[in-house]
Amino acid sequence: MNFFDHQDAARRATRRLVVLFLLSIAGTIVLLYAPVGFMLASDEAKRSSPPSMEGLPPWLDPGALLVVAAIASGLILLGALVRRVQLSGGGKSVAESLGGRWLDPASATPSERRLLDVVEEMSIASGMPVLPVAVIEDGSINAFAAGTSPANAVLGFTRGAINRLSRDELQGVVAHEFSHVAHGDMHLNIRLACAIAGVMVIALIGRVLLQVAARAPRSRSKKGDATVALLLVGLVLLVAGAIGAFFGRILQAAVSRQREFLADASAAQYTRNPRALADALRTIAGAGSNHLDAEAASGLNHFFFTSAANAWLASHPPIEERIRRLEGAAATLPPEMPKSNGARVENASSFAPAGAPASAVGAQPDPQATRNVLPLLSRRIPIKLLEACREPFDAQAVLLLSTWATDDTVRERQRDAVRTGLGPAVASTVSRLRPHMERVPEALRLMLLDLCMPALQQLSQPQYVAFRDTLALVMRADGRVTLYEWAMRSVLARRVEARFGALHEPHGRASLDSRRNEVFVILSTMAWASDRARAARALHRASTQIRWLPSEPLEVARCSLDALDAALERIAGVDEGGRHQLVEAVAAVVSEDGKLHPRELLLLRGISDRLDVFVPSSIDMLESDAPGIALDA
Repeated sequence: MNFFDHQDAARRATRRLVVLFLLSIAGTIVLLYAPVGFMLASDEAKRSSPPSMEGLPPWLDPGALLVVAAIASGLILLGALVRRVQLSGGGKSVAESLGGRWLDPASATPSERRLLDVVEEMSIASGMPVLPVAVIEDGSINAFAAGTSPANAVLGFTRGAINRLSRDELQGVVAHEFSHVAHGDMHLNIRLACAIAGVMVIALIGRVLLQVAARAPRSRSKKGDATVALLLVGLVLLVAGAIGAFFGRILQAAVSRQREFLADASAAQYTRNPRALADALRTIAGAGSNHLDAEAASGLNHFFFTSAANAWLASHPPIEERIRRLEGAAATLPPEMPKSNGARVENASSFAPAGAPASAVGAQPDPQATRNVLPLLSRRIPIKLLEACREPFDAQAVLLLSTWATDDTVRERQRDAVRTGLGPAVASTVSRLRPHMERVPEALRLMLLDLCMPALQQLSQPQYVAFRDTLALVMRADGRVTLYEWAMRSVLARRVEARFGALHEPHGRASLDSRRNEVFVILSTMAWASDRARAARALHRASTQIRWLPSEPLEVARCSLDALDAALERIAGVDEGGRHQLVEAVAAVVSEDGKLHPRELLLLRGISDRLDVFVPSSIDMLESDAPGIALDA
């Protein structure tokens, strides 16, 4: 699964960011100390007495250097902390700082509704929850994804992108932004923004001091000398801060450009149509400037699909290069974009970033390329249910119905629980939608769950707690927990409850090797999920990731959901790399027969959400006639 390679690359980029950020702080400290050292050396030359510290050059005073370092580091870290607090609200704070307005499906215009449809399609194609969407009233063509994790991520689109891009082009841009969410680029972007804000604070203070000195009245008195000193200090701070910011911008631009290439490649994989994204880039190039009027866009330039502000260092690759990588030698560039300077492009995939899917670059569109998933959904899922997924009130009824029993006695207990916990209005909606839910194959209900995520995230915390408690009662009404219900709990906990701060991000340090028994339980459960005759072969596939696995899985009686829950609870304390390695092994088990069965999909989603590891899913079941099956524990 190349996806995990992409996440590893993002983590390596973050580690480089920390190192280079520390180097930029060190360079800023040296620049700030330089005038102090110069004054010390000048003073030493005038004195007849020997220096106070033998062996040190006259310009080096460890005490003064320590004071300068402490003040500079404090200011830089304070600036970074302030920026981090400003962005602590996740994607919502970024969207609001840019003047974003949240799109409400109930009041959306036709063009806005088209965008929301495309977002839902890409959510299903990428296996991610549907993300909230904000619109920025700006005529430029641009978009962004922001947040610290998929749980608080949002998408933003300018009015120009909504109105001027075709549906296919919009789909390519949406897929590109979903890729940023999938690869962990959003958290990296937040760190970049904080780092730049930290080193910029020195220059900001210097600018303020220069403005104060410039406004001070002219005088030849001591007050005038103080003004000159203020000017000099302000100038030093401005220069030192600007140089530190210069290296920060270099770092920001270098990291951002590579992430854009990777997101382009993954977007082509999601849509099966690299030409759609290339056409969007051509439209942007032909439109001229894609810069936003919002003042905040400058500091957040690396968040956007293309450059959103004038900058002396490009934060994005040239549009023509992005088009060439998508379409290869046959790329059609806008008239103002020159063809390659004589160098022939042998193979577009050779230009792809490390780990990028080979099929994503230089490929021609699939005959059924553009994934208009909603028409497929509407053929398998009643339109009344699709519409209900978008409303916070109705979405609760949809998810309650997805766990509804077939026995009349159990159903009556479930209806009583709904009336008591959520009121007669929700109970009435449940009754109204129940005939529609009965027509939905169980294999597709997990997709309904994903489609309900944005609506549930609009609930207040008390409203969500009431829904969650009622859902638990409805699930327990028949005395058993199905695999779908187990997976639903995992998805809701990670995708909704995390937004209320109810969950802590896993930061374990244990090694995967120290949890061998738990790993064996998880992989054995996965191996028994589909064809039991192939369980041993499926487990063997996992040995490509974890070599110490036994050759035979645990007996099926020991692979209950209770045992799986206990194993996952212990695995949550494993370090990030170990959790990723385990999910890769789970995916290897799934791939043994080349198919994704409903039971395997539910286990895969539940396990990955519990371990806070994102995995792209498949819509193959949607495009085929996969039957719904009883997914009992």
